Amino acid sequence: MMKFARRARAVYEEAHDPIGIAASLDAIGNAYFHRSEYDNAMDCCEQALRIYRERDNQAGIASSLWSMGVVHDARGNYDEALKHHEQALDIWRRIGDRRRMASTLISMGDVYTSQGSFSEALDNHVSALKILREAGDICASADCLQSIARVHMDRGDLTESLRFAEQSLDIQKEIGSKPGVARSLNTIGNVYWNRGDYEKALEYYEQCLTIRRETGDVNGMADSLHNIGILHANRGEYEEALRCYLEALKTQRDIGDRRGMALSLHSTGVLLWCRGDYEEALKCHEEGLAVKREIGGRKGMAISLISISSLHIDQGNYQRALNCLMEALDTQEEIGDNWAKAFTLSELGRLNQALQNPDGAMDYHRQSLDLMEEMGLKIEKSEVLSGIGLGWHLLGDDEKAVENLKVALETALKLGAKEAEPVALEALCEVCLSTGDTQEVRTHCKRLLDIAEERGLKRYLAVAKRIKGEVVMAEVLSSQFSVVRWEDAESELRGAAEIAEKIGAQPLLWQVHESLARLHEKKGDDKEASGYIAKAKKIIEQIASNITDQSLRETYLKSPRLKAVLGAR
Repeated sequence: MMKFARRARAVYEEAHDPIGIAASLDAIGNAYFHRSEYDNAMDCCEQALRIYRERDNQAGIASSLWSMGVVHDARGNYDEALKHHEQALDIWRRIGDRRRMASTLISMGDVYTSQGSFSEALDNHVSALKILREAGDICASADCLQSIARVHMDRGDLTESLRFAEQSLDIQKEIGSKPGVARSLNTIGNVYWNRGDYEKALEYYEQCLTIRRETGDVNGMADSLHNIGILHANRGEYEEALRCYLEALKTQRDIGDRRGMALSLHSTGVLLWCRGDYEEALKCHEEGLAVKREIGGRKGMAISLISISSLHIDQGNYQRALNCLMEALDTQEEIGDNWAKAFTLSELGRLNQALQNPDGAMDYHRQSLDLMEEMGLKIEKSEVLSGIGLGWHLLGDDEKAVENLKVALETALKLGAKEAEPVALEALCEVCLSTGDTQEVRTHCKRLLDIAEERGLKRYLAVAKRIKGEVVMAEVLSSQFSVVRWEDAESELRGAAEIAEKIGAQPLLWQVHESLARLHEKKGDDKEASGYIAKAKKIIEQIASNITDQSLRETYLKSPRLKAVLGAR
C-alpha cells in the first residue's frame, strides 16, 4: 500500500495536480496508520487537509478530518476524535454524501464505545444503519451490524450481541465477502467467549483463522491467533495459549504491526503473571508499554500500567504500583475511558487492602462496582465483589464478607470467569479461617489447590498450601484430629514459603513466615519461632522502606497484624 501511494504522489507532483497529491497523502497516511505509526499518519493527514482547504475542496476536507479523527481515536484522544468526526459529519451533511455520513457516524459510535458511553454509541450506529439501508449499501450495513453487536457485547447484553452478529454473518455470506465473513465469525466467537462457552468460541475462532489463512490476511491471522490464545488461557491451557501468543507476536514483528505487537506482549505478560513468572511478565509488559508510548496509544498505555501495578502489588512494591495506577487513572479521566477506569479503581482497591487500608479499599471497590453496573458489565464484576467481600472481612463484618464472596463465586462460575474463581476462593478461605470454620476452609482450599495445580498458578498454589497448613494447625490445636501431626502443617507451610520466595511474592512470604513462627511457638520451639518472626519482620521493613509516601507507610505499619509481628520477639 505504501509503495503504490508514494508512486501515485510522485506522478501527481510531476503533473502539478494538488488534489491528486492530497489524495495520495491520505493514502500514505492510511498506510502509516495500519503500521501504527500515528505521528507520521497525522502529519500526512494535516498536509492533505491544508491542500484541500487552500482549494476549498469540501469532500477532501471532510475526508482528512475523518482520517485525523480515526488517528486520535487510536491514540486514545477521544475528545479530539469526536471533534474531528463532528466537523467531517457537518460537511458530509452539507454536500449530501449520505454514505460518508454513515461511515462517520460509525466511527463516532466506535469512539463512544471506547469511552464506555454505550447509549451514545448505539444511537450513532443505529443512525448509520438506517442511512445505509436506505442507500441500499448491503456490504456497509453488514459491517455496521457488527459494530452494533460489539456495543451490546461490551455492555454485557450477549443475546442482543449474538443476534446482530449473526445478521451480519448471513449478509456477508450472501454477498460472498470472505473478509466480512471472517470478521463476523470473530465477533460471534467473542460473544461465546464472553458467555463462557469456550468450545463454541474456539469453533468460530478457528473458522475465522482458516478464512484469513486462505485469503492471505496476515494481520487478521495474527489477531485470530491472539484471540485463540486468550481462549486457551481462560481455560487454563497456558502452554497452548503461550504458543498462540508467540506465533502471533512473531507475525506482528515480521510485518511491523506495532499495535498488534503491544496486544500480544500484554497478553503474554498477563499469562506469565498468572503463572507466577513475575520477572518475565514484567519484561513483556514494559516492552508493550514502550511500544504503546511510542505509537501514542494512550488507552493501551493505561491498561499496561494496570497490569504492571498488579505485578508490583504481588511483589510488595506498593509505591511503584500506586504510581502506575495514578498515571493510568489520570489518563483514563483525561480521555474519558470509563471502561478501563473501572479496572483501575478495582486495582486501587486491591492495593489499599495490601496497604492495610480497608476503608480506602472499600471506597475504590465501590466506585469500580458503580461504574461496571452503569455500563452493564457482568463478568468483570465478580473480582470487584471479591474485593468488597474481603473488605468487609478486614472491617470486621464477616457475615457481609461471606455474603459478597459467595455472590462473587457464583457469578464467576455462572459466567465462566475462570480468572475470577481463585480470587473469590482465596478470600473465602481467609474469612472462614478467621471464623474457625475449618470444614468450609477445607472445601474451598481443596478447590483452590486443584485449580492452581491444574493451571500452573504458582502464587495460588502457595496460597492454598499456606491455608492448608493453617487448617491443619487449627485442627491439631482443637484436638479434632489428634492423629494429624505438626509435621503435616509445617510441610504445607514450608512448601508455600518455597514457592513464594521463588516467584518473589514478598507479602505472601512474610505471612507464611508468620504462620511458621506461630506453629513453632505452639510446639514450644521458641528458637525456631524467633527465627521465622525475624524473617517476617525483615520483609515487612523492606516493603515499608520502599513506600516513599509517609502517610501510606504509616497506614501500612499501624495495621494490628503487622504491629503484632514487628513487636514480637
